[in-house]
Amino acid sequence: DFVLKSCLVLAGFKDIAFNVDNFNRENMVAIENKWDEISKAIKASFILLARLGYNRDTLTSNNAIIPIASYLCKIGIPDNFSDSANYQKDRENIFRWLAMVILKRTFGGQPDSILRQMREVISSCGSNFPLDELVRKFKGTVKSISFDDDEIDNLLYYQYAQPYTYSILALIYPFLDFRNRFHQDHIYPKSIFTIKKLRSRNIKEDDIEFYLDNYNRLANLQLIEGLPNQEKSSKDFDVWIKEKYPDKISRKAYMERNYIPDIDLSLQNFREFIVEREKLISAALEKLVG
Repeated sequence: DFVLKSCLVLAGFKDIAFNVDNFNRENMVAIENKWDEISKAIKASFILLARLGYNRDTLTSNNAIIPIASYLCKIGIPDNFSDSANYQKDRENIFRWLAMVILKRTFGGQPDSILRQMREVISSCGSNFPLDELVRKFKGTVKSISFDDDEIDNLLYYQYAQPYTYSILALIYPFLDFRNRFHQDHIYPKSIFTIKKLRSRNIKEDDIEFYLDNYNRLANLQLIEGLPNQEKSSKDFDVWIKEKYPDKISRKAYMERNYIPDIDLSLQNFREFIVEREKLISAALEKLVG
């Protein structure tokens, strides 16, 4: 279904509805004539998505690939698009656009109108992926790509390993090289968060429910490479950060890069950590998708 829908869009047909009439003899000949280009664009799009850290669990909409393939067709499907420095800005804009449309469920329901309108914007754009133009195209509509304050607040409720969580984390970590494998890491180790262990650590009874409700949420997650994640393991966060970054300059740089508030980072202060880190993440998301 995805490949056939891609063919209708990339071959330039006005009617891209998924029905038998659109796969008549004339249209199939047109698709066959463009098949090499279409198949190359689809493959290049999947290579790019893998380069950006997406997989079948985190890519929640196959239709989101089609506008990317449309853009690659427009610029001639360069062989080195996923890696060349010449296309760095394009990759950044596609990455940001992709995370936004995934989180907004833009292609849910009936996507044909959205796909046609995006194809029009892309076909009329210059030599760069038209992120701003696509945002403006749908501003004020039910398919708006940008987020209001309530929608940004709602993003903070996503939890560890949920399909949409990666897109949020990827948005706020645009400087990472996603060709490397990154893990969703609990900043305060999840192994601590049992009633028995929290009581043994003298956490107040009034706070235990808050701890258990929030340790798996976005505010306690970061993206980290596999080896550092193994090194971090189950260490208390305030202990680990001082061991990993013993000098204040490198520690401050890590904290700024990972939206860590400059507060007491002991387990006893986990409630304040969640509240303050949510503020930092919200501010970052507001700049990126607001």
